[in-house]
Amino acid sequence: MASQCILVQYSLDNTFEALKKAIFKLSEFKVDSLDENAKKVYLTSGASWVSWGEKMTISLEQTRVGGTTISILSTPKTGIILGGVIGFFKNRENIKKIVEAVSAELSDYCRLS
Repeated sequence: MASQCILVQYSLDNTFEALKKAIFKLSEFKVDSLDENAKKVYLTSGASWVSWGEKMTISLEQTRVGGTTISILSTPKTGIILGGVIGFFKNRENIKKIVEAVSAELSDYCRLS
């Protein structure tokens, strides 16, 4: 299991739009569900030589000062115990891909001042 929270200086709606664009460009992830109201996305990735696949939850929340917090949780499909150390590194890699893709998409939007 791996998780990461990042704060971005973009509105909640713009960040969610950037997230949706980003995940649809990443072919290794499949969208299980997308909740527009709760600003959550549930993804899965397929099996590879290092894991049986992962489940990811991405949640967005508006901060009190105007930015958006992106929370990403990636867990092995087999569970934390069976996922092991190799699964941890695969989960970190998945999070890094998501963060980089969202960051690239956010460059098309206006930052909050």
